[in-house]
Amino acid sequence: MGVPIAFVTVVLVWTTTPLGIHISNETLSFSASATLRMLGGVALASCVLLWLRQGLALRKAWPSYLAGSIGVFGAMLITYWSAQYIPSGLIAVLYGLAPVSSAVIAAVMLKERVTGLQVIGLLLSLGGLFLVFQDDLVLGAEGYKGVIGVSIAAILFPFSSITVRRINAPISPMQQTAGTLLVASFAYVLVWALIDGEIPNNVSNRSIAAVAYLAAFGSVIGFGAFFYLVQRVSAAQVAVIPVITPVLAVIVGAVFNNEVLGLSTLMGAACIVAAVVFAELGQRKGRQKVVATAPVNTAGADA
Repeated sequence: MGVPIAFVTVVLVWTTTPLGIHISNETLSFSASATLRMLGGVALASCVLLWLRQGLALRKAWPSYLAGSIGVFGAMLITYWSAQYIPSGLIAVLYGLAPVSSAVIAAVMLKERVTGLQVIGLLLSLGGLFLVFQDDLVLGAEGYKGVIGVSIAAILFPFSSITVRRINAPISPMQQTAGTLLVASFAYVLVWALIDGEIPNNVSNRSIAAVAYLAAFGSVIGFGAFFYLVQRVSAAQVAVIPVITPVLAVIVGAVFNNEVLGLSTLMGAACIVAAVVFAELGQRKGRQKVVATAPVNTAGADA
């Protein structure tokens, strides 16, 4: 898999995942639909590993699997819960906060310098959230729960990916995907048993198809392509994806699920997309300054 193919794959999967979550939740509890997706993903990823003749390498890679599960379990479960309260298009828009939170996390964890452009991006993202909260048409009585939930998820995902990148385990993207899904699936089963515990019945074909799609494309192919990018390109290049997906996801939700976003939410979405652009520009400017101020080795010249 080349970088361009992986990039397009992640964009398409992330664009359609929020709608898939919504459809799977129609006749399944959020915990059941998420758990079934992860168990299906583990089964498919295990088959791929067998075909590739690769093991999980638990001894050397378990910290990376745990780090990946912060996003796959923590952020994703919150997203499934939040999908009960807000449209799929708004979920994708709020995930646009991830690059902004990524800049903040990198400043704390990696001691990276925060630029003025990144500060502007942070302020724009907060302004976008404020506008979203003003839209009673979209939020209704309990929509604020979904907005808060996805906003938290948009912090957990970049934290997870940055941690995986720092650990830098010597494993393939598919090993990272399968190991992460395996670790996360145990947590999903436990949560389902504690808060639900009932075997699903009267499940619609739409929900079954959505779970199958998310297990294959959202979990195995999507996460595999994402971890492939994390291992091979800069965080700034990965951060471009959330600029594209919100716009596409809003269109997908409107066309296939008759979703309508109010003017205030659309204005907030524009602010969040602008925030991603500023965060991206700020990160590039910060890297350029680091390169410009780095000491030059003149030993060869002096010799």
